[in-house]
Amino acid sequence: MNQLWDQIITNTYTLKSLKNRLRILRDYLTKQQFTNGVQDQDEKLTDEAQWINSLGKDFLAKFNQHNIYSLLDEMESETSKQEPLTIFLAFELPNEEISKLGSWIRVNFGQKYLMLDIKYDPSLIGGCALTWKGIYHDYSVKKKIEDNKQQVLESFKTYLR
Repeated sequence: MNQLWDQIITNTYTLKSLKNRLRILRDYLTKQQFTNGVQDQDEKLTDEAQWINSLGKDFLAKFNQHNIYSLLDEMESETSKQEPLTIFLAFELPNEEISKLGSWIRVNFGQKYLMLDIKYDPSLIGGCALTWKGIYHDYSVKKKIEDNKQQVLESFKTYLR
């Protein structure tokens, strides 16, 4: 199972994406195993289908009617054990930027399986806030303004005179 898990999680950076990919994989494998591999003729090559194809035939061949549910249940159980790094951002990131951020964080945190939970919080104005293992750090513009409220107010007062 570890090899299968490694292959799935290598390019999956958010907890939401991991859960979605496991659901897609379950649907795909169930369809393949229990409908004799029959696919809809007009099924387009979606991002999900491209991802499944990127796993390779060797990966898909490891699943059969006898082990499909136990292997997928084991992966879903592993997913529930993940302790994500929650990142609060003032803006939404495009998927390619999430991949870059996820890769950078895994390298710099030294965590091979670290998953992100990205949340949108426009009240931060800019910057970000992080929560990991119950510890919260706020690196947002909002926090900087709050920490320096008196200086900011004094600065504005000089322009009002």
